[in-house]
Amino acid sequence: MIIFVANNIRYTYKTINYDNSEFTGVGRGVKGSFGERSEFSYMYYIYVHRNDYEHAYKLIQGN
Repeated sequence: MIIFVANNIRYTYKTINYDNSEFTGVGRGVKGSFGERSEFSYMYYIYVHRNDYEHAYKLIQGN
């Protein structure tokens, strides 16, 4: 999030690993993940203040 730091936008983030047994309630071996790329099992949530939302959105979109 270097782009936010460079533009003085404060942010927090949360990462969820959908391959994690704590999230699904079952282990990887039980639910199966053959052929799935583990780097695609993460979801990133980025939070900014509502006053900074439009500016942050435009920075991410590249506009």
